[in-house]
Amino acid sequence: EGKKLTSLLYFELALRSGEQNAAPIKEALLQQLPPASRDEAMSLADNWKPVRHHH
Repeated sequence: EGKKLTSLLYFELALRSGEQNAAPIKEALLQQLPPASRDEAMSLADNWKPVRHHH
């Protein structure tokens, strides 16, 4: 279930950045996860901050 939650997070972030092809996969993942996991993934996406690498 942890891998599905992580996948859902990435597909949600892809959708938010305009990648519409992620929608069907995200929907399929939503069907497989319990509501608490769905809520956690959406919360993580809402609070997502890109990591900046300093070279």
